[in-house]
This record gives sequence, structure tokens and C-alpha cells, in this order.
Amino acid sequence: MIVMVVDDDKVALQKNAETLSKRRVAAVTVLYRTGRKAAEYAASNPVDMVFARARLPDMSGEELLE
Repeated sequence: MIVMVVDDDKVALQKNAETLSKRRVAAVTVLYRTGRKAAEYAASNPVDMVFARARLPDMSGEELLE
């Protein structure tokens, strides 16, 4: 399972990564601080789950999901 977390807050990214790593599910966590970089990754890699802020520095979370 690939889990993508997109948040411009570095501390929030780290906390999310720590929380996800404690789950008993085999997952790779991918962290990005901008929607553009996250979208570039998702365009060429399968992503099973996305956690994104509603407002990112360069786009909204909804735009990223589109």
C-alpha cells in the first residue's frame, strides 16, 4: 500500500509519518510539501491513499485529488 501525505507544515508531515509507521499494515509513506510535487509522483506511481491539507501553497487539496 502506498500512502501519500501532502502538507506544507514540516512538523505535521513528520507526525503523520510516525503515526502511519506505527500501524500494522505494510505501507510505504510518501511525503510532499507541495501539491505539484505530489501530483508529479502520483502521475507515474500508484497511490492507494492520500491525506492532503485543504489548502496547500500551490493548489487546494481538492485540485490535487482531481
